[in-house]
Amino acid sequence: MPKSKKATAKTSLSATVTWFKGFTTLGGVTQARESDNRISVAAWIVVFFVGGILTVVSLYSTIQKYLKYGVVINYSVVKT
Repeated sequence: MPKSKKATAKTSLSATVTWFKGFTTLGGVTQARESDNRISVAAWIVVFFVGGILTVVSLYSTIQKYLKYGVVINYSVVKT
């Protein structure tokens, strides 16, 4: 990839992340945006990612438990 395209992609990604940080209301990201020191920003970003990971693990577990029971749903439409 030519150097100018790399720079453009990096600039575009940076602009997108900055834009996202400016309006998001996701917990952790909003607090990081409003924090006044680097330690607080880092702590909120860690909390955000840990929360995201725990959410994905919980969702995976819930889906696995649901699929374990082989649920079958039947329905029919009756004309009256």
